[in-house]
Amino acid sequence: MIQTKDEIVQFLKERSIFRVLTERVLSGITQLFDEVRCGPGHIVFKQGDEADAIYIILEGSVEVLESSSPPKVLAYLTSGDCFGEMGILHDARRNATVRVPEEAILLKLPRKAFEELQTYFPDITREVTEVINRRLSGKLPFSTPGLQGNLAFFDLPTVVQTVLGSRQTGVLKLSGRAGKPVAEVAVRLGKIAHTNFLHLAGEHALFELLTRNEPLNFVFEQRRDLDPTVPVDRSLSEKEPYKLLMEGARRSDELPKLLRALEWPSGVPLGVSKTPDWSKLDATTGVTARKIWLLVEVGLSVKQLSDKLPFDRYTILSTLEAMRERGIIKGKYAKSEEVEAPVSVAPIFSALNLATSNLALILGKDEVRDALIEALEQSSKRYKVLASLKIHPEAATLDLRSALPEVSQSKNSRESLEDLAATFLKIAAEKKHKS
Repeated sequence: MIQTKDEIVQFLKERSIFRVLTERVLSGITQLFDEVRCGPGHIVFKQGDEADAIYIILEGSVEVLESSSPPKVLAYLTSGDCFGEMGILHDARRNATVRVPEEAILLKLPRKAFEELQTYFPDITREVTEVINRRLSGKLPFSTPGLQGNLAFFDLPTVVQTVLGSRQTGVLKLSGRAGKPVAEVAVRLGKIAHTNFLHLAGEHALFELLTRNEPLNFVFEQRRDLDPTVPVDRSLSEKEPYKLLMEGARRSDELPKLLRALEWPSGVPLGVSKTPDWSKLDATTGVTARKIWLLVEVGLSVKQLSDKLPFDRYTILSTLEAMRERGIIKGKYAKSEEVEAPVSVAPIFSALNLATSNLALILGKDEVRDALIEALEQSSKRYKVLASLKIHPEAATLDLRSALPEVSQSKNSRESLEDLAATFLKIAAEKKHKS
């Protein structure tokens, strides 16, 4: 953690828009900055707010949100990036909301101080203008060490989009508990070169990754070039990244319906006859169906098929659904206590932490924190799955980093989280009424 004045001066000189200033000047202006420490869900400013300061990210990340319901993450900015500059330069109100997804330490420079620096050091204006122009052109660079965090707080497709938009070369690494490697997305100059996830590779690995909701840790490691021993996957590198991300979003939307239709994970597809009529399927689906058929004959469940075949779940389940619709297979289903489908916890926690952050501005952080603690205690008695959740030590928000996988993977995940949110809002409303 950066703490000393000399370290902050070095940081500003190496990795900020203030690099144009000498270290002597930087040493003299460090007292103009306020250090702001933020926990999950902290709102730095909202769209429409007065532009009263410019910010430099010292540690951590922030997300830029568009005004919609629910808010959509446009991009992530990380250590070394500045934000809030456009409102000051154009004398306008904030044109987006900036929120801290997990944790961040910000350097806040008040508007008056920034304008005085512009007067004495015009090079700063040129640096800021260059940043604005890059962002308006769709190129949102971020600095080494780059983007990192836990997917319980971040939106993976936007993480990938931010990495690609930076036009850098490197590897986005994802790991599970205890740092066990789970996936890698290698990029070269804004294009996806190859992807590995579990036993999958290429497009199937990327699409499977984009449809999962596990709270994995991630970090982007910038490199001069990729490992030459790893072949570039043309099915990824020759496609426009935005098309891949759009296809991933489509599959993510349709997957829950397929999971229910085919009784994931315990449904067992059965062949209607020993000699299927493959002419009922189109050529592409038929190729996949023939490979699936070899394991269908063994009597595997849909989850077992997914574990053994080199295809993402959407490909397997959509092919099975096409086979069922055309009378090639039928289903034999059994009750199971296994996980049905992971619940996307990130949007639910994001919404709850957004509510707690906003209420903290009205009721005070301590009041909201007490309400959240009380709500978590009450809901945990009804839903044991919530027992691993903690309250962030420096903010009135939930901290998912200690959460067990069951928080997103148990059958009553969504129900328990909705109960927690409702309980918190009820307690917070009672506190507001008393005050």
